[in-house]
Amino acid sequence: MNEKTLLEAVVLAGELMLVSGAEIYRVEDTMNHMLKRSEYEQTETIVYGTGIFVTLSDPNKEPLTRVKRVADRCTSINRICLVNDVSRHFCEGKITVEEALEKALSTLLHTPIDVTGAGRTDAGVNARLMVAHFDLQEPLELPLDCHQLAYRLNKMLPRDISVSQILPVPSDLHARFSAKRRTYHYYIHTRKDPFRRAYSHEIHYALDFDQMNAAAQMLVGTRDFQCFCKAGSDVKTTVCDLYEARWDHLDGEAWCFTISANRFLRNMVRAVVGTLVEVGRGRLSLQRLEEVLAKGTRSDAGESMPAHALFLWNVEYDGLEPQENGVSAK
Repeated sequence: MNEKTLLEAVVLAGELMLVSGAEIYRVEDTMNHMLKRSEYEQTETIVYGTGIFVTLSDPNKEPLTRVKRVADRCTSINRICLVNDVSRHFCEGKITVEEALEKALSTLLHTPIDVTGAGRTDAGVNARLMVAHFDLQEPLELPLDCHQLAYRLNKMLPRDISVSQILPVPSDLHARFSAKRRTYHYYIHTRKDPFRRAYSHEIHYALDFDQMNAAAQMLVGTRDFQCFCKAGSDVKTTVCDLYEARWDHLDGEAWCFTISANRFLRNMVRAVVGTLVEVGRGRLSLQRLEEVLAKGTRSDAGESMPAHALFLWNVEYDGLEPQENGVSAK
Protein backbone atom coordinates (compact mmCIF):
# COMPACT_ATOMS: atom_id res chain seq x y z
CA MET A 1 0.00 0.00 0.00
CA ASN A 2 1.51 3.34 -1.05
CA GLU A 3 1.01 6.60 0.84
CA LYS A 4 -1.94 7.71 -1.29
CA THR A 5 -3.73 4.44 -0.73
CA LEU A 6 -3.01 4.61 3.00
CA LEU A 7 -4.45 8.12 3.06
CA GLU A 8 -7.62 6.97 1.31
CA ALA A 9 -7.98 4.08 3.77
CA VAL A 10 -7.59 6.42 6.73
CA VAL A 11 -10.20 8.83 5.36
CA LEU A 12 -12.62 5.98 4.67
CA ALA A 13 -12.20 4.63 8.21
CA GLY A 14 -12.87 8.09 9.60
CA GLU A 15 -15.91 8.54 7.36
CA LEU A 16 -17.41 5.20 8.41
CA MET A 17 -16.96 6.04 12.08
CA LEU A 18 -18.29 9.59 11.73
CA VAL A 19 -21.45 8.61 9.83
CA SER A 20 -22.02 5.88 12.41
CA GLY A 21 -22.16 8.37 15.27
CA ALA A 22 -18.68 8.05 16.79
CA GLU A 23 -17.39 10.97 18.85
CA ILE A 24 -15.03 13.33 17.02
CA TYR A 25 -12.11 12.66 19.36
CA ARG A 26 -12.50 8.90 18.82
CA VAL A 27 -12.52 9.34 15.04
CA GLU A 28 -9.37 11.45 15.17
CA ASP A 29 -7.66 8.98 17.51
CA THR A 30 -8.35 6.03 15.18
CA MET A 31 -7.18 7.94 12.11
CA ASN A 32 -4.02 9.19 13.80
CA HIS A 33 -3.23 5.67 14.98
CA MET A 34 -3.50 4.36 11.42
CA LEU A 35 -1.35 7.21 10.11
CA LYS A 36 1.55 5.97 12.22
CA ARG A 37 2.15 3.53 9.37
CA SER A 38 2.92 6.48 7.10
CA GLU A 39 6.50 7.28 6.13
CA TYR A 40 5.76 11.02 6.07
CA GLU A 41 7.46 13.17 8.69
CA GLN A 42 4.28 14.99 9.76
CA THR A 43 0.62 13.99 9.69
CA GLU A 44 -2.40 16.03 10.75
CA THR A 45 -6.05 15.06 11.13
CA ILE A 46 -8.94 17.45 11.74
CA VAL A 47 -12.48 16.12 12.11
CA TYR A 48 -15.65 18.25 12.27
CA GLY A 49 -19.24 17.16 12.57
CA THR A 50 -19.67 17.54 8.82
CA GLY A 51 -16.27 16.73 7.40
CA ILE A 52 -12.74 15.30 7.59
CA PHE A 53 -9.42 16.93 6.74
CA VAL A 54 -6.16 14.96 6.57
CA THR A 55 -2.74 16.13 5.39
CA LEU A 56 0.67 14.45 5.14
CA SER A 57 3.76 16.61 4.84
CA ASP A 58 7.47 15.96 4.46
CA PRO A 59 10.27 18.25 3.23
CA ASN A 60 11.45 15.52 0.84
CA LYS A 61 8.07 14.45 -0.54
CA GLU A 62 5.04 15.85 -2.26
CA PRO A 63 2.42 16.85 0.35
CA LEU A 64 -0.83 14.90 0.32
CA THR A 65 -4.20 16.27 1.42
CA ARG A 66 -7.70 14.79 1.50
CA VAL A 67 -10.95 16.54 2.41
CA LYS A 68 -14.17 14.53 2.84
CA ARG A 69 -17.59 16.03 3.46
CA VAL A 70 -19.94 13.94 5.62
CA ALA A 71 -23.59 14.90 5.22
CA ASP A 72 -25.68 12.17 6.87
CA ARG A 73 -24.99 10.72 10.29
CA CYS A 74 -26.66 7.97 12.31
CA THR A 75 -25.80 5.79 15.29
CA SER A 76 -24.26 2.35 14.66
CA ILE A 77 -22.15 1.06 17.53
CA ASN A 78 -21.53 -2.22 15.69
CA ARG A 79 -20.02 -0.46 12.68
CA ILE A 80 -17.83 1.72 14.91
CA CYS A 81 -16.50 -1.39 16.68
CA LEU A 82 -15.80 -3.14 13.39
CA VAL A 83 -13.81 -0.21 12.04
CA ASN A 84 -11.90 0.05 15.31
CA ASP A 85 -11.06 -3.66 15.21
CA VAL A 86 -9.80 -3.55 11.62
CA SER A 87 -7.71 -0.43 12.23
CA ARG A 88 -6.20 -1.84 15.44
CA HIS A 89 -5.30 -5.17 13.86
CA PHE A 90 -4.06 -3.33 10.80
CA CYS A 91 -1.62 -1.35 12.92
CA GLU A 92 -0.52 -4.37 14.97
CA GLY A 93 -0.05 -6.69 11.98
CA LYS A 94 -2.14 -9.40 13.68
CA ILE A 95 -4.96 -9.76 11.19
CA THR A 96 -5.28 -12.58 8.65
CA VAL A 97 -6.40 -12.09 5.07
CA GLU A 98 -9.68 -13.88 5.75
CA GLU A 99 -10.39 -11.88 8.90
CA ALA A 100 -9.58 -8.59 7.20
CA LEU A 101 -11.91 -9.35 4.29
CA GLU A 102 -14.72 -10.49 6.57
CA LYS A 103 -14.54 -7.42 8.76
CA ALA A 104 -14.29 -5.01 5.83
CA LEU A 105 -17.11 -6.67 3.86
CA SER A 106 -19.35 -6.87 6.92
CA THR A 107 -18.80 -3.17 7.51
CA LEU A 108 -19.44 -2.08 3.93
CA LEU A 109 -22.43 -4.38 3.29
CA HIS A 110 -24.01 -3.87 6.75
CA THR A 111 -24.44 -7.61 7.28
CA PRO A 112 -22.26 -10.39 8.73
CA ILE A 113 -20.10 -11.92 5.99
CA ASP A 114 -18.18 -15.21 6.11
CA VAL A 115 -15.34 -15.56 3.59
CA THR A 116 -14.13 -18.92 2.26
CA GLY A 117 -10.77 -19.06 0.52
CA ALA A 118 -9.52 -21.44 -2.16
CA GLY A 119 -7.25 -23.03 0.43
CA ARG A 120 -4.92 -22.43 3.33
CA THR A 121 -1.25 -21.53 3.16
CA ASP A 122 1.36 -21.93 5.88
CA ALA A 123 2.36 -18.84 7.84
CA GLY A 124 4.81 -16.76 5.82
CA VAL A 125 3.74 -18.13 2.42
CA ASN A 126 2.78 -15.55 -0.22
CA ALA A 127 -0.07 -15.54 -2.73
CA ARG A 128 0.13 -13.82 -6.09
CA LEU A 129 -3.45 -14.88 -6.61
CA MET A 130 -6.03 -16.12 -4.13
CA VAL A 131 -9.71 -16.69 -4.79
CA ALA A 132 -12.38 -16.46 -2.11
CA HIS A 133 -16.15 -16.48 -2.08
CA PHE A 134 -18.85 -15.16 0.22
CA ASP A 135 -22.59 -15.83 0.23
CA LEU A 136 -24.70 -12.70 0.07
CA GLN A 137 -28.29 -12.89 1.20
CA GLU A 138 -30.80 -10.90 -0.82
CA PRO A 139 -32.24 -8.39 -0.84
CA LEU A 140 -29.65 -5.67 -0.36
CA GLU A 141 -30.59 -2.09 0.39
CA LEU A 142 -29.03 -1.12 -2.94
CA PRO A 143 -27.88 -3.12 -6.01
CA LEU A 144 -24.36 -4.50 -5.52
CA ASP A 145 -21.79 -2.50 -7.50
CA CYS A 146 -18.88 -4.99 -7.62
CA HIS A 147 -16.39 -2.48 -9.01
CA GLN A 148 -17.19 0.08 -6.33
CA LEU A 149 -17.16 -2.57 -3.61
CA ALA A 150 -13.66 -3.70 -4.64
CA TYR A 151 -12.52 -0.07 -4.65
CA ARG A 152 -13.85 0.58 -1.16
CA LEU A 153 -12.49 -2.70 0.17
CA ASN A 154 -8.99 -1.77 -0.93
CA LYS A 155 -9.33 1.49 0.98
CA MET A 156 -9.99 -0.41 4.20
CA LEU A 157 -7.66 -3.38 3.83
CA PRO A 158 -4.04 -3.50 5.10
CA ARG A 159 -1.26 -2.82 2.62
CA ASP A 160 -0.44 -6.53 2.31
CA ILE A 161 -3.88 -7.38 0.88
CA SER A 162 -5.25 -6.25 -2.48
CA VAL A 163 -8.62 -7.11 -4.04
CA SER A 164 -8.44 -6.99 -7.83
CA GLN A 165 -11.87 -8.22 -8.82
CA ILE A 166 -15.29 -9.06 -7.39
CA LEU A 167 -17.86 -10.79 -9.56
CA PRO A 168 -21.14 -12.70 -9.09
CA VAL A 169 -20.92 -16.45 -9.69
CA PRO A 170 -23.36 -19.40 -9.64
CA SER A 171 -24.54 -20.38 -6.18
CA ASP A 172 -22.95 -23.83 -6.43
CA LEU A 173 -19.43 -22.49 -7.09
CA HIS A 174 -17.16 -22.98 -4.08
CA ALA A 175 -13.78 -21.25 -3.90
CA ARG A 176 -12.12 -24.33 -2.43
CA PHE A 177 -14.01 -27.39 -3.66
CA SER A 178 -14.72 -26.15 -7.20
CA ALA A 179 -11.06 -25.43 -7.94
CA LYS A 180 -9.65 -27.78 -10.58
CA ARG A 181 -5.98 -26.87 -10.51
CA ARG A 182 -3.64 -25.04 -8.17
CA THR A 183 -0.13 -23.86 -9.05
CA TYR A 184 2.71 -22.88 -6.74
CA HIS A 185 6.10 -21.29 -7.44
CA TYR A 186 9.15 -21.65 -5.22
CA TYR A 187 12.15 -19.35 -5.81
CA ILE A 188 15.80 -19.98 -4.97
CA HIS A 189 19.06 -18.21 -5.78
CA THR A 190 22.54 -19.65 -5.43
CA ARG A 191 24.48 -16.48 -4.73
CA LYS A 192 24.02 -13.78 -2.13
CA ASP A 193 21.63 -11.18 -3.50
CA PRO A 194 20.06 -8.57 -1.18
CA PHE A 195 17.39 -7.74 -3.77
CA ARG A 196 16.03 -11.30 -3.87
CA ARG A 197 16.27 -12.37 -0.24
CA ALA A 198 12.76 -11.23 0.76
CA TYR A 199 11.02 -13.61 -1.66
CA SER A 200 13.66 -16.16 -2.61
CA HIS A 201 15.64 -18.73 -0.62
CA GLU A 202 19.43 -18.41 -0.74
CA ILE A 203 21.35 -21.67 -1.21
CA HIS A 204 25.14 -21.73 -0.92
CA TYR A 205 25.93 -25.16 -2.35
CA ALA A 206 26.06 -26.41 -5.93
CA LEU A 207 22.92 -28.05 -7.32
CA ASP A 208 22.46 -30.38 -10.28
CA PHE A 209 19.26 -29.01 -11.82
CA ASP A 210 19.18 -31.68 -14.52
CA GLN A 211 18.92 -34.33 -11.82
CA MET A 212 16.38 -32.22 -9.94
CA ASN A 213 14.22 -31.98 -13.05
CA ALA A 214 14.51 -35.72 -13.60
CA ALA A 215 13.36 -36.25 -10.02
CA ALA A 216 10.54 -33.73 -10.47
CA GLN A 217 9.17 -35.71 -13.43
CA MET A 218 8.91 -38.76 -11.19
CA LEU A 219 6.29 -36.91 -9.17
CA VAL A 220 3.91 -36.26 -12.06
CA GLY A 221 0.77 -38.40 -12.11
CA THR A 222 -1.79 -39.72 -9.65
CA ARG A 223 -0.16 -41.21 -6.58
CA ASP A 224 -0.02 -41.25 -2.80
CA PHE A 225 2.12 -38.38 -1.51
CA GLN A 226 2.07 -39.38 2.16
CA CYS A 227 5.84 -38.89 2.39
CA PHE A 228 5.33 -35.14 1.80
CA CYS A 229 2.41 -34.68 4.20
CA LYS A 230 3.09 -32.98 7.52
CA ALA A 231 2.81 -35.40 10.42
CA GLY A 232 -0.47 -35.18 12.28
CA SER A 233 -2.41 -33.65 9.40
CA ASP A 234 -6.13 -34.43 9.47
CA VAL A 235 -6.81 -35.52 5.87
CA LYS A 236 -9.00 -38.30 4.47
CA THR A 237 -6.58 -39.17 1.67
CA THR A 238 -3.03 -38.31 0.68
CA VAL A 239 -3.58 -39.12 -3.00
CA CYS A 240 -3.14 -36.16 -5.38
CA ASP A 241 -3.19 -35.68 -9.16
CA LEU A 242 0.08 -33.89 -9.90
CA TYR A 243 0.06 -32.33 -13.38
CA GLU A 244 3.37 -30.48 -13.58
CA ALA A 245 6.69 -30.22 -11.73
CA ARG A 246 9.78 -28.55 -13.15
CA TRP A 247 12.71 -26.23 -12.44
CA ASP A 248 13.19 -23.19 -14.72
CA HIS A 249 16.29 -21.00 -14.92
CA LEU A 250 15.26 -17.36 -14.56
CA ASP A 251 18.45 -15.31 -14.82
CA GLY A 252 21.93 -15.35 -13.35
CA GLU A 253 21.80 -17.55 -10.26
CA ALA A 254 17.99 -17.52 -9.88
CA TRP A 255 15.70 -20.52 -10.39
CA CYS A 256 11.97 -21.14 -10.04
CA PHE A 257 10.21 -24.40 -9.24
CA THR A 258 6.68 -24.72 -10.65
CA ILE A 259 4.29 -27.38 -9.41
CA SER A 260 0.59 -27.87 -10.28
CA ALA A 261 -1.97 -30.33 -8.94
CA ASN A 262 -5.65 -30.73 -8.22
CA ARG A 263 -4.87 -30.42 -4.49
CA PHE A 264 -1.91 -30.19 -2.15
CA LEU A 265 -1.34 -31.63 1.29
CA ARG A 266 -0.29 -29.54 4.26
CA ASN A 267 3.34 -28.46 3.89
CA MET A 268 3.61 -30.60 0.73
CA VAL A 269 5.21 -28.12 -1.67
CA ARG A 270 7.95 -27.05 0.73
CA ALA A 271 8.70 -30.72 1.50
CA VAL A 272 8.86 -31.53 -2.23
CA VAL A 273 11.32 -28.67 -2.82
CA GLY A 274 13.47 -29.79 0.11
CA THR A 275 13.55 -33.33 -1.26
CA LEU A 276 14.50 -32.18 -4.77
CA VAL A 277 17.30 -30.07 -3.30
CA GLU A 278 18.63 -33.24 -1.64
CA VAL A 279 18.66 -34.84 -5.08
CA GLY A 280 20.45 -31.81 -6.53
CA ARG A 281 23.13 -32.03 -3.86
CA GLY A 282 23.73 -35.70 -4.61
CA ARG A 283 22.50 -36.80 -1.20
CA LEU A 284 19.42 -38.61 -2.52
CA SER A 285 19.51 -40.84 -5.61
CA LEU A 286 16.62 -41.19 -8.04
CA GLN A 287 16.30 -44.83 -7.05
CA ARG A 288 16.04 -43.93 -3.38
CA LEU A 289 13.50 -41.22 -4.23
CA GLU A 290 11.31 -43.82 -5.93
CA GLU A 291 11.44 -45.92 -2.77
CA VAL A 292 10.48 -42.92 -0.64
CA LEU A 293 7.56 -42.14 -2.95
CA ALA A 294 6.41 -45.76 -2.90
CA LYS A 295 6.33 -46.41 0.84
CA GLY A 296 8.23 -43.71 2.66
CA THR A 297 7.10 -41.50 5.55
CA ARG A 298 7.62 -37.80 6.11
CA SER A 299 10.93 -38.45 7.91
CA ASP A 300 12.31 -40.19 4.80
CA ALA A 301 11.81 -37.14 2.54
CA GLY A 302 13.80 -33.90 2.56
CA GLU A 303 13.43 -31.05 5.02
CA SER A 304 10.72 -28.43 4.65
CA MET A 305 12.08 -25.32 2.94
CA PRO A 306 11.50 -21.77 4.29
CA ALA A 307 8.04 -20.31 3.66
CA HIS A 308 8.97 -16.83 2.38
CA ALA A 309 10.05 -18.09 -1.06
CA LEU A 310 6.80 -19.94 -1.78
CA PHE A 311 3.96 -18.36 -3.76
CA LEU A 312 0.48 -19.61 -4.51
CA TRP A 313 0.57 -18.62 -8.16
CA ASN A 314 -2.75 -19.57 -9.68
CA VAL A 315 -6.11 -21.22 -8.94
CA GLU A 316 -8.14 -22.46 -11.90
CA TYR A 317 -11.86 -23.16 -12.31
CA ASP A 318 -14.04 -24.38 -15.14
CA GLY A 319 -15.49 -21.37 -16.94
CA LEU A 320 -13.96 -18.79 -14.60
CA GLU A 321 -10.74 -16.82 -15.05
CA PRO A 322 -10.15 -14.81 -11.86
CA GLN A 323 -7.76 -11.88 -11.91
CA GLU A 324 -4.95 -11.64 -9.40
CA ASN A 325 -6.29 -11.63 -5.83
CA GLY A 326 -9.87 -11.91 -7.04
CA VAL A 327 -12.79 -12.29 -4.64
CA SER A 328 -16.05 -13.74 -5.94
CA ALA A 329 -19.56 -13.18 -4.64
CA LYS A 330 -22.52 -15.48 -5.02
